[in-house]
Amino acid sequence: MRGTSRFERRPARLSTTEVRDDSIPGCHLLVGLCGMAMAALTAGCFDSSSRSTAVQVDTLASGAVLVRNNPIGADLPPAGWRVLELHRLGSADGPGEATVFGRIDGLEIDPTGRVYVLDTRPAVVRVFGPDGEFLDSFGRRGSGPGEFGRPDGIVIGPDGRIWVRDSGNQRYAVFELDGTYRDTYRRSFGGGPWEPVIDPNGVFWEESITRLDLETGDARAVFLGLSPRNGTMEAVDTVERPPRIRGSVWTVEPATLAGTGVVQSGFVSVPFSAQVHERIDPRGGYWRGRTDALRFVRVSARGDTLRIVERVAPRRPVTATDRDQAVRELTDRFGAGLRVEPEKIPPDMPYWSTFFLDAHFRLWVERYRPPGAVASQPRSWEVYDSSGVYLGVLELPHSGRPTPRLRNDRLVGVVEDELDVPFVVVLELRFGQANPDSGS
Repeated sequence: MRGTSRFERRPARLSTTEVRDDSIPGCHLLVGLCGMAMAALTAGCFDSSSRSTAVQVDTLASGAVLVRNNPIGADLPPAGWRVLELHRLGSADGPGEATVFGRIDGLEIDPTGRVYVLDTRPAVVRVFGPDGEFLDSFGRRGSGPGEFGRPDGIVIGPDGRIWVRDSGNQRYAVFELDGTYRDTYRRSFGGGPWEPVIDPNGVFWEESITRLDLETGDARAVFLGLSPRNGTMEAVDTVERPPRIRGSVWTVEPATLAGTGVVQSGFVSVPFSAQVHERIDPRGGYWRGRTDALRFVRVSARGDTLRIVERVAPRRPVTATDRDQAVRELTDRFGAGLRVEPEKIPPDMPYWSTFFLDAHFRLWVERYRPPGAVASQPRSWEVYDSSGVYLGVLELPHSGRPTPRLRNDRLVGVVEDELDVPFVVVLELRFGQANPDSGS
């Protein structure tokens, strides 16, 4: 909810607060924070066991809207929401190509509820029906039409067809929903993992690094708007992003990993250090956040701040046990070449690990899981509505990679068991009310 215009335009920043208890119909108060006792006003709306959200909304002098959440019962789910697990696709050692996944680098759901799983290791897309039954697969390793060199992302395009980015063959392959190969578009630029966003004009937006300093690791990064033209995905628009400055790292000196013969070297992020994440917004611009703050900023294509979403929450300190566990995991992974610098470890843990924006412009934020967490245990996902109001937290099996896909009431994501075997989990979200969460 936004403050009224007479509040938003005052430079003195007289604020409004929305106090909501979605468990009680009609409880929706707007209170000016000017000498009014909020507790007295809201006591009749909810008791100590109900979930409520206090939201302060300000318009700053720059014109940006600041939404500051201070929820009571921050660990409760969104009011009226229910999560049901429908299917778990895959197995550790079952027969047939459809039952065992190697490395899942992309997921998609079509309007009928069919699920498409991009398995990079065998370079195939596997298709499952709304009932979870395996239907078919398409693609294979190779360089011919409909084949993949190194597929790294999948999406349903504005034409209603399946698009797969094939970085190994420097192209995009296009298929009908039934897996029939249709077309190929060349690509001539680099990029990161392919999780494109398609805007209302049918433009594909993806991340791209245009200049990388190999000495410092700093990079100039942009979002590229791409459109298929004359057999090529051409850049039709660009959104500049702040320089990507490498965070705190430890050096991995050249060394042979025991038992493998593999020589590793390079850099690794310091445990618990802050990372920057950005997500394109199909309405224009992008969202940006740092994992050491519950603060997400929507930035316009011109670089102006449009909206800031914050949540008040305590920090969790990094204990000696946490540090030891993190160092042990990295040492097991990188061997004797890891140069540990304990003084670089921050005193507090990050708040979160990753976030994404769904089709209703809600923010989904995965809370940080410390080292030693069991991979198969549920993960906590905070949900904010399209205006930035905190709705609650859901315990879901999905990790944040690849990004879960939400279409209508189906949420699809990847979970790994204790042996790091990936599975695809299909959930049904029941909202308890109409679900058109309009953008802002």
